[in-house]
Amino acid sequence: MGRIHVFFVFLYTFLFVTLLHYEFANARNDYLNSYTNECREGEVDVSISKSEREQDYHTYNSNDYDDDSHQLRLTFRKYLGTTCTKEMRKVYQENMELRQQLELLKVCRKVVGRELPASMNLLKAKCAGTDPNLATSDTKNNEKPAYDVLMEEIKKENEK
Repeated sequence: MGRIHVFFVFLYTFLFVTLLHYEFANARNDYLNSYTNECREGEVDVSISKSEREQDYHTYNSNDYDDDSHQLRLTFRKYLGTTCTKEMRKVYQENMELRQQLELLKVCRKVVGRELPASMNLLKAKCAGTDPNLATSDTKNNEKPAYDVLMEEIKKENEK
């Protein structure tokens, strides 16, 4: 009886300590969810198979009868209850474009007005025309962003 008591004390203590480190989940935009990421209306399958048996049959007129089998199969499936309509494809496309624009906006907020290396010309072109007022500081205690610190270090190394 004592061992069971000790086991449950450790179990409850472990659960309590685990719950102390619990954090709440952050909300996200589920209206832009990508759902299943697939739009299937039907499928076409082609398969080839071959089977050979160890035992061959001999017929009464002494001809060999091989019990080998070769198959070529073409299968077409059409889904009757699909939600993949022209309207849904348009919604999927709009949601994908919105997700890309939101992600690009997050990145542009961090790099607008900064000098970017030549390898980031595509990002510079995509962020061209972005409002510089969007570049708000997300850092605490007015610290410089890590990107700015890194760029200053690179410039100092290049000057040497």
